Amino acid sequence: MPHHGLECNGTINETHYHNDTCTTNLFSAAQNDTLSIVVCVFGCLSFLGSSFIVVTFSSFKKLRAPALRLVLYLAITDMVSTVRACYPTAHE
Repeated sequence: MPHHGLECNGTINETHYHNDTCTTNLFSAAQNDTLSIVVCVFGCLSFLGSSFIVVTFSSFKKLRAPALRLVLYLAITDMVSTVRACYPTAHE
């Protein structure tokens, strides 16, 4: 039973049943490994950039304006997101 050009082998993801999506894997194991490495490499760069923002905000009192506090919160959120994205990739 084809859905959007993919073979579903008769299974449809129940959580996305109304969207008519398949549970078929789009990438091979080697491609998944490559994607995992790319995610972790760029995640590390993102983590370093966010860490720089946190250290800079903490070091210079002039930068502790309320508007820049939003940038700090965004950097912290990005750091948590990066750790979350890389953690399962590193332990598979």
